[in-house]
Amino acid sequence: MIQDYILQAFGIHYALDSIGGLMKRLGLKKLRPQSIPGKTPSLQLQVQWVMRYFSTQQFAQLDPGIIQLFADGMHLHQQVVPSLCWADPKNPPVLPTNSNRKRINILGAISLLTYQLTHLTSEDNCNAEKVVEFLEKLIKAYPNVHSIVLYVDNAPYFHAPEV
Repeated sequence: MIQDYILQAFGIHYALDSIGGLMKRLGLKKLRPQSIPGKTPSLQLQVQWVMRYFSTQQFAQLDPGIIQLFADGMHLHQQVVPSLCWADPKNPPVLPTNSNRKRINILGAISLLTYQLTHLTSEDNCNAEKVVEFLEKLIKAYPNVHSIVLYVDNAPYFHAPEV
């Protein structure tokens, strides 16, 4: 992109190998945006969760009518995701982003034993009504079980009273 820009703006053709040297001579560096990790649970809470999971798994192995699924929501939107670029470290670039109003919402669940994936995909907002629709789809996907153990995160739509 830089090579094309220089050619279009100044009528000068630079070889790709020369562009890095040019950027450095101009005082620019390759910068990577910083990211901040999310808050993780304490080690004690993680160990407790794993112990409960394995306890439930052992119980489920004794009864083929129990299935364990891991579920989550995914909300995809068209957005700028900055990577490395040449820039003046004194004046790093700022990129405008798109609105987050239009996106694809996917609720999905997978069995770690069979790798069966069940999902509900929609452009509608992910809310309690969509979760209920998703749960009904899960029940239809597993007609031969009497219990579904579903592991979900703390997203508000999973904890709504209707759900």
